[in-house]
Amino acid sequence: MAGMNKRLGGGPSPEFRARLREELDALQADKSTEEADDPAPAPSRRRRFRLLPQAVTIALTGAVVVTGFATYCSVPGDVLYPVKRAAENTLVNLSTSDVQRGERELSSARTRAEEVATLLGSPEREELVGTTLKDMEDTTRLAIATLSRVKHPGARPHTELQRFAKEQRNMVEPMLPQMDAETQRQANGYLNLIDGLTSPG
Repeated sequence: MAGMNKRLGGGPSPEFRARLREELDALQADKSTEEADDPAPAPSRRRRFRLLPQAVTIALTGAVVVTGFATYCSVPGDVLYPVKRAAENTLVNLSTSDVQRGERELSSARTRAEEVATLLGSPEREELVGTTLKDMEDTTRLAIATLSRVKHPGARPHTELQRFAKEQRNMVEPMLPQMDAETQRQANGYLNLIDGLTSPG
């Protein structure tokens, strides 16, 4: 065996070993270059998936805010107006006392007056003025009846009614010239109603 090894040269020559080492080094370098040129995209996808719920939440929150504002600003004839009225009624029904309920009903009546002003500025919706005036009067009567049930009311309900009457007169009276004969009659009847709230007693 020793003789055979000797005849075969005792193993690979130094030149062969050097060439083999160079080829192996070159292969390793090529592999490293390919890995650098083609990084794994998984972490980037994971980041996008993590950010997706946050983006959806922000979008939904924005939609809710915009819808809520549009509902608050809606007037008779708008698509969201029934939602606004339902929200008002729910708030009134959740009142914990007659004083609170009456004050919320007065607030609804103030809102109806604001809606009348908006409708008078929209010729295509003027036919809704009479209905809104009627709603305003009905709500005002409900508030008066509610606050009249308060036992030992003290000054608060009466003072609130007086302030309400003055505010409503200042809101409704300037609208009269813009109204037709029928809605003027309704508005004047309403003013007569609230004038009785300003008397002392």
